[in-house]
Amino acid sequence: MSSIPNHVAFILDGNRRYARKMNVDTIEGHKQGCKAFGNTVKWAATCGIKTVTAFVFSIENYNRSEKEVNGIMLLLKEYLEKTKQKSKELRDAGIRYQFLGDSSFFPKDLKLIMADVMKETLTNTRIVVNIAFAYTGRNEITSGVEKLVKQLANKEIDIDCVDEALLEQSLQVVPVPPVDLLVRTSECRLSDFLTWASSDRAVLCFVDVFWPDFSYWQFLLCVFHYQVSSARIRVSVKDCH
Repeated sequence: MSSIPNHVAFILDGNRRYARKMNVDTIEGHKQGCKAFGNTVKWAATCGIKTVTAFVFSIENYNRSEKEVNGIMLLLKEYLEKTKQKSKELRDAGIRYQFLGDSSFFPKDLKLIMADVMKETLTNTRIVVNIAFAYTGRNEITSGVEKLVKQLANKEIDIDCVDEALLEQSLQVVPVPPVDLLVRTSECRLSDFLTWASSDRAVLCFVDVFWPDFSYWQFLLCVFHYQVSSARIRVSVKDCH
């Protein structure tokens, strides 16, 4: 398969509506969403995609019911604990985990498990999986600007050094390459996800299915959509010269 996207970002939308459709508890919808994401990472690695970023939990999601928020926290903790126990399997698969988001929102026990998983998978090089948790694009950009302002105030950098590249560097808790393909299930909105990283060349693909129902064939169609769209972009760029 030619023209494989380097970085694919996913907005995992529709878990709650899936639960309502199946007449099960909301947290069961999120569990099925976890399962779908695990499958998607395997498909991405098989295709040769180098980075996958998943929008798991927005800062805005803290406005949901306490029961649901606590359930999601527990589910993520269980997912990461299982991931930690599969260190050999992850090493063989070459999967490395990183975490994006405002760590001030992370519960202490979750923060410790995240650190352990990052350490365990640090040397794996086949595919990087970024989990965006307690994240919004606006928060990321605001935090980056605040960091630059502090550095300027402390005379750690000179005003003449401030440029786009320096701002981009200040945004990143972990390195995030530009998004090539952004996939959202269930709705046609970006929901303040990877605002900076997807602003340049990201091809958008909206899939009319709840995230837990996202299938291998839909994944391949998203990649094909990227290939067709990026080919058109390349032709347009050539026409400009």
